[in-house]
Amino acid sequence: MLLRRNKYEYQLRDKHVIGDFEGSGDDELVGTDGMVGNPTVYPSANCVLPNYLSKGGKFYAKGPNGESIPLAIKGINWFGMETKLALPFGLWTNDFNGTTVYEIAFFLSKNNFNSVRLPLAISSILDNTPPLKSVINQNLNRAIDISSYVKTISTLVQSLGYRNISVLLDLHSLTPSVSGGWPWSPGSPYTKADYLSAVDVLTKALCNNHHWNIIGVDAKNEPYKSTWGDGSATDFQLMAQIIGNRVIKGCPNWLVFVEGISAAQKLTVDSKTFTFFDWWGGGLENAGDAHRFLICRQK
Repeated sequence: MLLRRNKYEYQLRDKHVIGDFEGSGDDELVGTDGMVGNPTVYPSANCVLPNYLSKGGKFYAKGPNGESIPLAIKGINWFGMETKLALPFGLWTNDFNGTTVYEIAFFLSKNNFNSVRLPLAISSILDNTPPLKSVINQNLNRAIDISSYVKTISTLVQSLGYRNISVLLDLHSLTPSVSGGWPWSPGSPYTKADYLSAVDVLTKALCNNHHWNIIGVDAKNEPYKSTWGDGSATDFQLMAQIIGNRVIKGCPNWLVFVEGISAAQKLTVDSKTFTFFDWWGGGLENAGDAHRFLICRQK
């Protein structure tokens, strides 16, 4: 009877596998109730949150004994949490489509992806908005706690950590309907204090060994309305510096990722001048002028 049950569970699990991968059995997670690939809680990795560093154009994880391990990142964006759904897309798995967190992590690992950028909304962080229950199959994503926004992030991070996949927390939009071309400014739905409070929520809840695989925070997605280094109310260099220092104050172990602006640029080739615009987030022409950007070096 037990053998028949195990065979059925593996057949059920293979039904939801993404692509051509079938479970080998060696790397499958079997719950105490016999369910395959659908734990109620992911086992602890017994890892210590390293000190993530950026130096010499490379990323490193520095352990408690001082050893530094170079990191190469091959990642994806997993959209959804920045929307009104407040959940990564695709977790409604059924007989027709959709998938589970376990299968996403399994697929990424098998294809040598090791990082996920998780877009978030400032309003959802501050309000701790619970996700929309109808867009997740809770029976097949039992380890994901959707009672609140922060707990959803926490359990997603731990689920990905089971496959040694790191996570970058992306401060993507101000609200699910307002992306925001800057973190804050006159007329923005959120003030500087609000934005920094959202940073504090994340560092307080997630800067610990349970979330050892969080490598840092993206200060703002595509600040295309901003300027750079002009000292004005829309100066994203200054804003990113303020946000980054707040991140490091709350979690000295994390990295700070800073995108560029979008502005008109000129390029002269053979005495002919061309005008072009940066792609949103790509305008980093003057970023090298900020020699001491954050309160901690190599961040």
